[in-house]
Amino acid sequence: ADVIEHLRVHARPFVFTASAVPAAVGAAQEALRICRSEPWRRDHTIALATRLADGLRGIGGDVSFAGSAIVGVRMRDEWQATLAWRALFEAGIYVNVGVFPAVPRGEALLRLSTTSVHEEADVDRCLETYARVVR
Repeated sequence: ADVIEHLRVHARPFVFTASAVPAAVGAAQEALRICRSEPWRRDHTIALATRLADGLRGIGGDVSFAGSAIVGVRMRDEWQATLAWRALFEAGIYVNVGVFPAVPRGEALLRLSTTSVHEEADVDRCLETYARVVR
């Protein structure tokens, strides 16, 4: 009884702060199931990201790409990156902007991502929009 009472009083914060949220665990399990049962999705996603990286390089982007679904475009400074992010967002292209401390001070990064539900036309529209509003 003493052990149970001790755990009830002292373990409560650890139970609630260290345990995973059931919805997140379920989502992660489903994501793994999809990855295992539909491997074509990864191949498609990487092919689109490669196409995006090549296209961004072709229009003068300073591209950082390591063969994942994320394509980074290095920018000269935070303000330029923020203006580019906003212009792309207003044009219907969602990207993330990375500034310090996510990147070294004085640098910035636009992070574009592909998914398995994107199509080549989506990449083409992204490239056309980037060329028009950023370059």
